[in-house]
Amino acid sequence: MKTRNFGLDVLRATAILFVLFNHILNYFITFHRSTIWGDTFGILGVELFFVLSGFLIGRILLTSFRKDMPKGTIKNFYIRRWFRTLPLYYFLLLIFVITAVIQYQKPDFHLLHFFFLQNMVPESLNFFSISWSLAIEEWFYLLIPLILYFGFQHKLLTKKIMFFLLFLIIAIACVRFMYVEVFNPTFDDVRKHLFFRFDSLLIGVLLAGIKLHMNGLYKQLQKPIFPLIAIVGIIFLGSLYGEFFERGFLNISWPARVLSFPFLSGLIALLLPFLETSSLINIHLWKIRGLREIIVWTSFLSYSLYLIHLTIFEGVKRTFMNVLDPLMMLAIALFFSFVIAWFLYRYIERPFMQMRDKFTEK
Repeated sequence: MKTRNFGLDVLRATAILFVLFNHILNYFITFHRSTIWGDTFGILGVELFFVLSGFLIGRILLTSFRKDMPKGTIKNFYIRRWFRTLPLYYFLLLIFVITAVIQYQKPDFHLLHFFFLQNMVPESLNFFSISWSLAIEEWFYLLIPLILYFGFQHKLLTKKIMFFLLFLIIAIACVRFMYVEVFNPTFDDVRKHLFFRFDSLLIGVLLAGIKLHMNGLYKQLQKPIFPLIAIVGIIFLGSLYGEFFERGFLNISWPARVLSFPFLSGLIALLLPFLETSSLINIHLWKIRGLREIIVWTSFLSYSLYLIHLTIFEGVKRTFMNVLDPLMMLAIALFFSFVIAWFLYRYIERPFMQMRDKFTEK
């Protein structure tokens, strides 16, 4: 555990807890504005995952490209990333497909999900709905090495790397603006679009570029003032989301559908340098046994939890809705979510991650 960065584990654990909190409010706890609160936390949780993923894979790729494109860099990246994400996803997808075919006696094999194209047909997201964000990430994982390779070939990954990444982020935001103006999609349609959300992940890559190529600036970003600014900004933006949800503005506001995503991702990016390097987090907080284990194991289980918890929440509510009170259903749902997530991590995720070195070039 000491080889991991505890500050980033804190962020990853926070992200999955926000997503869980979203669905806890939607399924088991209701009060005035509970759905609004839940959806706001859900948006933030997913954006935390996007920026963190972009930062981590950007650091890997930009470091490799900076070493004059060693042989097999892109191939190794694909192998390591897909051994990390695909086995568990396809394992659960096959179980869900087989169960649905048996239950409904209809040969619908949900082929779009096997190619991560489910976001292109909103109706298909009724099946394995939580997978929408993974579909965006998988397409990003596929395309970003090729995009960066293009930059490497055109000498953009040295002094011009920051301008190259900024150009990509601005270009995606501009295309998203045209999409909103022409087709007038809902906020959720924009949020779940396969290719118009890459700017949030690219902001994480941009931060990795700052760390590698502008280390002085990265050290400045480690000052506590920046996470403080980020937290205030995130709270402010979260309150705006809540107001827009309640007033029905979210689906008609072009700033909400175009600008709020990179703005939120930029604020999240300001958290990472402090979390990654702060002695308060990585030394003093890490020393608190019990709390440390909870955070690290929640981080370990975050991917399994993300993919399985909604199915368990739905099953528990459907089974016990007229039998148990909501808090008891919540306790059962959380217990099985963490137990099954541990089982999936222990017997599927971890074994495949341990196999990666056998298939990658040194």
